[in-house]
Amino acid sequence: MAKKIEVDVNDYSFLEAASSYRGSLLRPIDTAKLLKQCFWLEFELSRMTMGWVSAVPDWDVKGELVRMSYLHTQHMVHLRERIRELPGSDIGDKAWTPSGLQEACQRISTAPGLIEFAAGYKYVVSKLYEQYTAFHETLDPILDGPTFDKLRYLELDKEQLLSWGIPYVKFAYVEDQGKRDEYHRWLAYIDRVWT
Repeated sequence: MAKKIEVDVNDYSFLEAASSYRGSLLRPIDTAKLLKQCFWLEFELSRMTMGWVSAVPDWDVKGELVRMSYLHTQHMVHLRERIRELPGSDIGDKAWTPSGLQEACQRISTAPGLIEFAAGYKYVVSKLYEQYTAFHETLDPILDGPTFDKLRYLELDKEQLLSWGIPYVKFAYVEDQGKRDEYHRWLAYIDRVWT
């Protein structure tokens, strides 16, 4: 009698050991991992913007923050759809942001004022789009066609999200050297927290 071999077609654990992003193109399981990193960053940016809504007295700014939170949430929907199509584990309902990323975003969110928050948000969202750009450059044009399509949706909001903080930080505290020095210490703090 022939020996029966059972194979679990949903078990991709053997690929984990060989995982590497150093090649010129990504394997589908690596694409899923990188998309998950972007997913959690979008999640934290959504939390950051929504968390500041109650702290801002201006209704127009509140509306902008809610809109940005909504856009980040929509990006999460697109990313999750693509992650589900790729091999490897999906983002479970009980999954949570990796602790290092969560802590960094929470620290940046504790900005003493709107100008400092805008600087922190601008910093983090810039890092997100740098990650998307680097990620885009490593995708296989054939295998990752669906990923390119999802990233194209995310690019539609890039300018709005990247430019939101500019009016707040462009001339931050130019007439008050003491506050300007504090602001520059805050910028250095953001950079330390992120790295």
